[in-house]
Amino acid sequence: MRIVHVISDRGLGGAGRYLWTLLEQPAWAGDELTVIAPRGELAARLEAAARGRWRVEAPDLPARSLDARSVWHLARRLRRLRPNVVHAHASLSARLAAACTGVPLVVYTRHGSSRRESAQWQGGRWSFLRRRAEAALPHVAVAVSRAVAEELLQDGVPPARVHVIPSGVDPAPFLEAGARRPLWRARLGLEEDDVLILGTGRLVPEKGWDTWLAAAGRLLAGEGMAADAGARADAPAPGAAAGRTPADGPAPAAAGARPPRLRFAIAGDGPLAAELRAAAARARLPGEVLLGFVEDVPGLLAAADVFMLLSRTEALPLAAVEACMAGRPCVVTGVGGLPEAVPDGVAGFVVPPGDAEAAARAAARLAADAALRARMGEAARRHALAHHSAPQMAQALRDLYLRLLGGRAA
Repeated sequence: MRIVHVISDRGLGGAGRYLWTLLEQPAWAGDELTVIAPRGELAARLEAAARGRWRVEAPDLPARSLDARSVWHLARRLRRLRPNVVHAHASLSARLAAACTGVPLVVYTRHGSSRRESAQWQGGRWSFLRRRAEAALPHVAVAVSRAVAEELLQDGVPPARVHVIPSGVDPAPFLEAGARRPLWRARLGLEEDDVLILGTGRLVPEKGWDTWLAAAGRLLAGEGMAADAGARADAPAPGAAAGRTPADGPAPAAAGARPPRLRFAIAGDGPLAAELRAAAARARLPGEVLLGFVEDVPGLLAAADVFMLLSRTEALPLAAVEACMAGRPCVVTGVGGLPEAVPDGVAGFVVPPGDAEAAARAAARLAADAALRARMGEAARRHALAHHSAPQMAQALRDLYLRLLGGRAA
């Protein structure tokens, strides 16, 4: 197959990471892959990583989902490339260009929640036009979670054209990262018994970092540690092996051991970096909290004990999937696909968005009980391997292409 992926992002956000992970999978070994992305960091990184497996074209186009000049420019490129499949990632321009040039199959993945609409679509008139466009365009919609599938249906995409293929990550880097736990903990100045609560992701408002820091402040002040001993789970989480501790995780605490010393870290970059650094200082959180962009996310996750992501809106964040693949119990909000990635009471705890007190209580429960962390972490890893493996995601997507193309994939 000749497959062209079009993405309207310049930076390496969630959609870019999804695309990069997808391209890396062996399912595409016999296919001809081209990526069209605006000139910028994402295009440069994809080109450097290609090693002959795909081609990257990086025109000087605006990083917007809908742009008239982009539609014209993409249509010219698609006529030259003659793809069997155009797969658009948050690019309405690509879908329009593909429809205009008669591409046999147009696929669209929605990577974000429509509850956080772009300025182009806000307001009643534009929302109505979008619903009409979604119903009229001849594309197949891939939802990265069941929650996103429901949004696509509400936005007017006919049910027969909606397919759920959950986002996935490559398991190998996370399964192999346990050996780097001591190195990362030493780098962060952690003692053996310290409990590190970690968050990863872009530093943008929808990720709820203000709630994250408020929950950390409550934990540090002891407010979140008020859960009584009866709230601690002694039975193994469903689907987890009783009493099993992953080799790369902390050992269960001995009876009567002192309460854990809590440490906090956020890995990521974005427009809120300076504001959040100041907020962490005001909260007097110990150590280096804002780590900036971290290349070795698997190693950092191996060093952590609890993962916390308190987003206000989501589709299905790869950050939570990565934490589960690393075997870390999670505290997440019940928005979008997060409860699908982190089954409540099994792989961690799901709390209401914006509720710092509930998040602190859930994190405190995990921080105080190493055996519970081990059981939930193992359950999280099992769930991620079963539902969010990148090789499975790529194969499911390729199978969908072939099924919908029929005999038109020559």
